[in-house]
Amino acid sequence: MYVHLTDEIFDTIDPYVRGKRGVDFGAGDLQATQMVTKRLQPAAILAIDKYPARKPLPPPIVFKRALFRDVTCEDVADYRDFAILFWPNICPFIYDGLKGVLGQFTTVIYCGTNFDGTACGWPNLFEYFLSRELLAHVPDQKNSLLVLGNAQANRRSPTPEEDAGIDRSEIKWEAVWV
Repeated sequence: MYVHLTDEIFDTIDPYVRGKRGVDFGAGDLQATQMVTKRLQPAAILAIDKYPARKPLPPPIVFKRALFRDVTCEDVADYRDFAILFWPNICPFIYDGLKGVLGQFTTVIYCGTNFDGTACGWPNLFEYFLSRELLAHVPDQKNSLLVLGNAQANRRSPTPEEDAGIDRSEIKWEAVWV
């Protein structure tokens, strides 16, 4: 598991998750999904991943095996309070599969890093992020958190994390977490 969820990250996302219904896109081994569920007690989480779940999951986690491109607005209709993207892959088609559904969510929660030669997400995903209100940004050496709200008419300025995710022409060694 790549995600290292700090107390500050949990505290920051708490009001967007606790008692609400959301989707964990790319749930992977489901450890982060289970950590969020145990600590923040959402009403329900739909965990979506292309690989099958390895074991039965306790409520309120519901698992759906699917590629992002196969996820429809109807699939997420009952889970639109928040979307979680923890350490998304760097494949260019990831956002293409998500762009039809991400706009359905009140809040998008991203956790990953684009510094020090690593990358979590594709540039078009971060371009999309700039079209949403930035509710919270918690920089961290291993996992920076972005909490994104409603769509806005004008593109906002990028955080250092988003800038590094958009411009891959050079490796960003920026230590914004210091």
